[in-house]
Amino acid sequence: MCVGDSVSLVHPIVGEGYKFIFEAVLIASKAIEKSFKNRDLNYLLEYESNWKKRFLLNYKHSKRSQARLFKYSQNNSVTDFIVFISKFLLDKRAIKTLSGEYGLDEV
Repeated sequence: MCVGDSVSLVHPIVGEGYKFIFEAVLIASKAIEKSFKNRDLNYLLEYESNWKKRFLLNYKHSKRSQARLFKYSQNNSVTDFIVFISKFLLDKRAIKTLSGEYGLDEV
């Protein structure tokens, strides 16, 4: 079950998203628990700041990549060329790119 904005965390390029959803749920649960414990809804604001620390750069990069891929996919010759050169990517690099992590360290 997904709640709130965690559903929107599906990777915008490959559609993968469970990893992001689960991490967001962990971030949210900590803020919710803290809020209940201290009886103060202001602690819920920690979710947004911690989410941004963890995901914002990756998310912005993914959205830019999504826009570029959509643009280039409109031209079959460009798409064919991209598929051709992708065969020369290292497997590790390709997997990291598809994961949405883009080489950023875990926070």
